[in-house]
Amino acid sequence: SSWSLIVANLLRSGGRGFVVLLGAHPLPEVVRNGRASTLRIRAAPVRVGEGSTTVEYASVSEVVTALRRTCTIERVEAVGCLVPAAGHVRFARENPGTLGLLAMIESLVRRARGFRNWGDHTLFEFRRR
Repeated sequence: SSWSLIVANLLRSGGRGFVVLLGAHPLPEVVRNGRASTLRIRAAPVRVGEGSTTVEYASVSEVVTALRRTCTIERVEAVGCLVPAAGHVRFARENPGTLGLLAMIESLVRRARGFRNWGDHTLFEFRRR
Protein backbone atom coordinates (compact mmCIF):
# COMPACT_ATOMS: atom_id res chain seq x y z
CA SER A 1 0.00 0.00 0.00
CA SER A 2 1.93 2.99 -1.29
CA TRP A 3 -0.60 5.35 0.31
CA SER A 4 0.77 4.51 3.76
CA LEU A 5 4.25 5.67 2.71
CA ILE A 6 2.82 8.90 1.32
CA VAL A 7 0.91 9.53 4.56
CA ALA A 8 3.98 8.76 6.67
CA ASN A 9 6.18 11.08 4.60
CA LEU A 10 3.83 13.96 5.39
CA LEU A 11 4.81 13.68 9.06
CA ARG A 12 8.02 14.47 10.89
CA SER A 13 9.52 11.84 13.14
CA GLY A 14 7.21 11.63 16.17
CA GLY A 15 4.43 13.44 14.29
CA ARG A 16 0.88 12.28 14.91
CA GLY A 17 -1.48 11.37 12.09
CA PHE A 18 -5.06 10.30 11.62
CA VAL A 19 -6.67 8.41 8.76
CA VAL A 20 -10.41 7.72 8.55
CA LEU A 21 -11.50 5.11 6.02
CA LEU A 22 -14.87 3.71 5.00
CA GLY A 23 -15.61 0.27 6.37
CA ALA A 24 -16.67 -2.66 4.19
CA HIS A 25 -19.51 -3.95 6.41
CA PRO A 26 -21.19 -1.30 8.62
CA LEU A 27 -22.91 -3.34 11.34
CA PRO A 28 -26.16 -1.29 11.43
CA GLU A 29 -26.57 -1.90 7.67
CA VAL A 30 -25.77 -5.60 8.06
CA VAL A 31 -28.44 -5.92 10.76
CA ARG A 32 -30.94 -4.01 8.66
CA ASN A 33 -30.26 -5.53 5.22
CA GLY A 34 -28.05 -8.60 5.60
CA ARG A 35 -24.30 -8.95 5.09
CA ALA A 36 -24.27 -9.59 1.33
CA SER A 37 -26.34 -6.50 0.54
CA THR A 38 -24.01 -4.19 2.47
CA LEU A 39 -20.64 -5.35 1.19
CA ARG A 40 -18.85 -2.37 -0.27
CA ILE A 41 -17.05 -3.36 -3.43
CA ARG A 42 -13.41 -4.27 -2.77
CA ALA A 43 -12.12 -1.80 -5.38
CA ALA A 44 -14.11 0.49 -7.65
CA PRO A 45 -13.27 3.31 -10.05
CA VAL A 46 -14.55 6.72 -8.99
CA ARG A 47 -14.65 9.76 -11.22
CA VAL A 48 -12.66 12.74 -9.94
CA GLY A 49 -12.90 15.81 -12.15
CA GLU A 50 -12.01 14.72 -15.66
CA GLY A 51 -10.11 11.66 -14.50
CA SER A 52 -10.77 8.76 -12.18
CA THR A 53 -9.14 6.96 -9.32
CA THR A 54 -9.69 3.57 -7.74
CA VAL A 55 -11.26 3.49 -4.29
CA GLU A 56 -10.31 0.47 -2.21
CA TYR A 57 -11.93 -0.82 0.95
CA ALA A 58 -9.10 -2.38 2.93
CA SER A 59 -9.66 -4.38 6.10
CA VAL A 60 -8.49 -3.02 9.44
CA SER A 61 -5.65 -5.56 9.52
CA GLU A 62 -4.46 -4.52 6.02
CA VAL A 63 -4.36 -0.85 7.01
CA VAL A 64 -2.59 -1.57 10.30
CA THR A 65 -0.01 -3.72 8.49
CA ALA A 66 0.60 -0.97 5.91
CA LEU A 67 0.96 1.79 8.53
CA ARG A 68 3.25 -0.30 10.77
CA ARG A 69 6.00 -0.10 8.15
CA THR A 70 6.78 3.47 9.22
CA CYS A 71 4.49 4.27 12.14
CA THR A 72 3.43 3.15 15.57
CA ILE A 73 -0.33 2.53 15.80
CA GLU A 74 -1.83 4.27 18.82
CA ARG A 75 -5.54 3.73 18.30
CA VAL A 76 -7.96 1.98 15.97
CA GLU A 77 -11.69 2.38 16.46
CA ALA A 78 -14.90 1.89 14.56
CA VAL A 79 -17.17 4.87 14.04
CA GLY A 80 -20.77 3.89 13.41
CA CYS A 81 -20.47 0.25 14.47
CA LEU A 82 -23.74 0.50 16.42
CA VAL A 83 -25.11 3.98 15.71
CA PRO A 84 -26.90 4.07 12.35
CA ALA A 85 -25.49 6.33 9.62
CA ALA A 86 -26.87 9.78 8.81
CA GLY A 87 -29.16 8.27 6.17
CA HIS A 88 -31.28 6.91 9.01
CA VAL A 89 -32.28 10.28 10.43
CA ARG A 90 -35.88 9.11 10.74
CA PHE A 91 -34.79 6.33 13.11
CA ALA A 92 -32.88 8.88 15.19
CA ARG A 93 -35.85 11.25 15.40
CA GLU A 94 -38.31 8.52 16.29
CA ASN A 95 -36.03 6.68 18.75
CA PRO A 96 -33.84 9.21 20.57
CA GLY A 97 -33.51 7.03 23.66
CA THR A 98 -32.46 4.00 21.65
CA LEU A 99 -30.02 6.12 19.66
CA GLY A 100 -28.50 7.45 22.88
CA LEU A 101 -28.16 3.94 24.28
CA LEU A 102 -26.51 2.70 21.07
CA ALA A 103 -24.10 5.66 21.16
CA MET A 104 -23.21 4.92 24.78
CA ILE A 105 -22.58 1.23 24.08
CA GLU A 106 -20.60 2.10 20.93
CA SER A 107 -18.30 4.33 22.98
CA LEU A 108 -17.47 1.28 25.10
CA VAL A 109 -16.95 -1.29 22.32
CA ARG A 110 -15.67 0.62 19.28
CA ARG A 111 -12.00 -0.17 20.07
CA ALA A 112 -12.63 -3.87 20.67
CA ARG A 113 -11.13 -6.15 18.01
CA GLY A 114 -14.51 -7.72 17.33
CA PHE A 115 -16.06 -4.37 16.37
CA ARG A 116 -13.26 -2.58 14.50
CA ASN A 117 -14.21 -4.09 11.11
CA TRP A 118 -17.91 -3.30 11.54
CA GLY A 119 -17.88 0.50 11.52
CA ASP A 120 -19.29 2.73 8.84
CA HIS A 121 -15.85 4.33 9.12
CA THR A 122 -12.67 3.31 10.93
CA LEU A 123 -10.33 5.80 12.62
CA PHE A 124 -6.60 5.05 12.72
CA GLU A 125 -4.34 7.18 14.94
CA PHE A 126 -0.58 6.74 14.60
CA ARG A 127 2.84 8.33 15.14
CA ARG A 128 5.68 8.46 12.63
CA ARG A 129 8.78 6.65 13.88
